[in-house]
Amino acid sequence: MADHRDEEGSWDFGEPERPARDPARPPPVSPGRQRSGTVPGIAWSPEAAPTVTGAGVHEPLALLIAAAACTVPSILLGFLSWHPGLAILGWVLGGLVAIGLVTAFTVLDTKRRADPYYLVRRTGSVLCRIVIMAAVLGTALNAWHFADYISRVRVL
Repeated sequence: MADHRDEEGSWDFGEPERPARDPARPPPVSPGRQRSGTVPGIAWSPEAAPTVTGAGVHEPLALLIAAAACTVPSILLGFLSWHPGLAILGWVLGGLVAIGLVTAFTVLDTKRRADPYYLVRRTGSVLCRIVIMAAVLGTALNAWHFADYISRVRVL
């Protein structure tokens, strides 16, 4: 049996021999990983690639404007309603609808912020805060009005 020790007494096996690799063959893939071009079920084609226009992308302000349009009648109903049904309508407009539209704005704006051509404007964040405060005000006014009505109703 051959001893593979060098002059200092440590084990030395030298450089391992590497077989020549065929340049036409792709490099081997470690177990559990796949090459990006061989993901099963996904075929890439140049037509499927997203087109980049270079145009700037902004916040979806239409959703915030719609939410603001819901908070105005909610606040008005909170101050002027005389019927509990109107208070419930104001609560739904200010709470569910307006906050739902603000949520949709936030989700869509977050997706748009991933675009490299996203242009930041201060209008969106300021308007979003104003709409949220108005929605909370409308919801609280209408909830108070409805709770006041319920507290005054005679029960048997």
